[in-house]
Amino acid sequence: MRKWILMMLALALVATAAIGLAGAEQTNSALTCGVEDGCYVIRVRLNDGDDLWLADAPGGDGSVMTLSSAGNEDGYFVARYAPAADGDTTVSLRHMKRGVCDILHTFDLHVEGGEISSTGGSYTASPADDDLTPYLRSEWLEKETQFTVMTLRENLPEGGWDAEITSPMTRGAFVLRAHVGFDCAENALLYFDGALYPLTEDGEPADEAEKTGLSGSIVIGGTEEAVELTWTDAQVLGNGFTVFEKGPALPAWTYSGSDPVEAALTAYMTEQGWADDFGTCPGSVCIPAPVVIGTEETDEAHLKVYANLWLFNYQKMGRVLDCISGGECACLAILEKDGEGWKVAEMTLADAGDDYWNDIETFTNGDGALTSAYAASSDLFRDPAHAVRIRFIREYVEANDLLIDAFRDYGWPDEPLAE
Repeated sequence: MRKWILMMLALALVATAAIGLAGAEQTNSALTCGVEDGCYVIRVRLNDGDDLWLADAPGGDGSVMTLSSAGNEDGYFVARYAPAADGDTTVSLRHMKRGVCDILHTFDLHVEGGEISSTGGSYTASPADDDLTPYLRSEWLEKETQFTVMTLRENLPEGGWDAEITSPMTRGAFVLRAHVGFDCAENALLYFDGALYPLTEDGEPADEAEKTGLSGSIVIGGTEEAVELTWTDAQVLGNGFTVFEKGPALPAWTYSGSDPVEAALTAYMTEQGWADDFGTCPGSVCIPAPVVIGTEETDEAHLKVYANLWLFNYQKMGRVLDCISGGECACLAILEKDGEGWKVAEMTLADAGDDYWNDIETFTNGDGALTSAYAASSDLFRDPAHAVRIRFIREYVEANDLLIDAFRDYGWPDEPLAE
């Protein structure tokens, strides 16, 4: 059994008490709770005038209980829950400190015939900032997650930190300056009042922020085999956009189709290590997308293939494959028989730069239709290149049983994989 290390960093102190009588009451030095006048009433003593407690209301039609009132009364925060239907439910109180929950109480309740009984509950508190600081400054953040740096600029008197988070280069290279605090209800670092500064050519943040008022979360977790980190921002590029996710490495791509020509071309691309020519990152996967433009059988054992060899590197972002690099190269390949299939015997690639199209015209020997087909294959957002690319991604996802719904190119919306 794999040991989960789940570095959520909360001190989950769970205390559960069964209560047999509807009128019984739980008490400690700061909190009392029990049934009064047909409602479940929770009182928490306030330490000062800035103490902020929130009572979460059960949601949806048909809720077992409703929040009838909540507020400060005579030095206490008081929440009253009234029965609404028979069944079981959980209500909670959160203590908020600079925008994050640092104490969470939950109360498990049962209602039958209008009578309320308690079946348990829990208490969770965030660890002290001084205890969290070493984790947030750990070197694995840089080495394993591509964060250039996570700098805690200042411990705030009211809790949390002023922090700078630098994005991975694959997400556009920017610095996010924000207030950060650990939220024990979310089991995550929450940031708010964030301002995003693009990095200039010398690697320094710009003088003026590009976006302000940003908020989101950073969830740290994982297993013994792989540290996982997910950085989600609600506003940078849309609601709930995952800026960065580092988890277990994606499985290596292998050809799972049935076309022997594609099999030969992709085997050559893989053997040549082209993925590294475009730029990879830890845990990414390289998925080829060879566009076969035409074939000519020169003899029983050899095949001439006109093709445009596309290749893309992806990292996983939630349920999306995010393209971090890629490119194309037109070619003329000679395949030879290899058992029931083919293998590349000769490969001529078009040179980059001004000679690229001259080389393609050499491949086609002046055949206008064939040359036009090469040109069409260079448009990544139209068929045939688009169709080949999405087919290869679908086959990879299906072959590896991955929870991936779409892929994305930088600056473009997600493209669903569903047919």
